[in-house]
Amino acid sequence: MNGVVRFVNEHMDLLEDSWPLVVAKVDTLNNEDEWIVEVQFSEGEAPRDKLREGQIFEFFETGESIGSGILLRPE
Repeated sequence: MNGVVRFVNEHMDLLEDSWPLVVAKVDTLNNEDEWIVEVQFSEGEAPRDKLREGQIFEFFETGESIGSGILLRPE
């Protein structure tokens, strides 16, 4: 799944401060709406330092939020 990520605990503008992200589903938790995924930026210029444990993010496709998550382990 490809989309755009915005980090919630950063003061960021969705249009200016978002980066392409690739999400791969690894497992499903208690229900179909809770997943464990692997994430990585698909762009070389993305702020990789933001992929750290505890970081909360929103995931967007075609301008709409389709989910949110928290990073459990850094890259």
